Amino acid sequence: MLPLRGWIVACLVALVLPLPIPGGDARAQPSDASAPAESAAEALRSHHGALRRAQAGGGDVEARTQAVVDALIDYAWLTDAALRGKGGVRHGCEPRCAELEGLLARLVRRNYLRVLGGSSDGELEILGEDRKPRATRVRTRVRWSADGRTQSVDVAYVMHVVEGRWMVRDVITDGVSLAATYRHDFHRILEAKGIDGLVAQLQGKLAEVAARE
Repeated sequence: MLPLRGWIVACLVALVLPLPIPGGDARAQPSDASAPAESAAEALRSHHGALRRAQAGGGDVEARTQAVVDALIDYAWLTDAALRGKGGVRHGCEPRCAELEGLLARLVRRNYLRVLGGSSDGELEILGEDRKPRATRVRTRVRWSADGRTQSVDVAYVMHVVEGRWMVRDVITDGVSLAATYRHDFHRILEAKGIDGLVAQLQGKLAEVAARE
C-alpha cells in the first residue's frame, strides 16, 4: 500500500484503543488542556533516542523496538482516518472493526520493524515545528548511509496530544501522506469488496511481509 521508500524513511527516523465509535472518535481531537510540558519536536527527539537504545544490547530487541513504535503511533486515529471517504463520511466496518484495527496496527508495525533492520545509524535533524490548534507538524530531515553514499530526505510528522502525551497520526514523505494513502486504498477496496474484502487484503499483506522475513 505505502511505497517502500516511505517505509524506509519512516524507519530511519525514530518516530516517529478503544476502537473509534462508528461516526466519530473522541480521541481524534486533541485537547490543548492536556498538552504535555515538552514540545512535539522534543517528544519526537526523545523517541528517536529511545529507539536507538532499544536496538542496543542483547535480549529481545524486536520487542523493545516494537514498544517504542507502539508508544508513538496513534493506530486508532489512523484507522478512523483511513475509513473516512469523500466528504469525511466514515465507512462502516461492523462487525469486524476490532479485527480491522488490529490488522492495520500489525501491518504498520511489522513493515516498520522489517525495514528498520540495521538502520539505527539514521540521523534525525529537527528543522522546525508548526503549531496549529488541532495538530502540530514537526519538520525533519533524515540522513542515512546506503551503498557507501549518504542520502537524505525531508519528512514531516503530524502529531497531536492523546491522554497527555504526543503521538504521531501521520507521516508525510516526499509529499505522500501515510493517512491519505491508506484512506485511498481502503475506500477503493471497501467500494469493491466491502469490509470482508478489506480484511482479506490486509491479511494478505501481512502474509507477504512474513514471507520476506
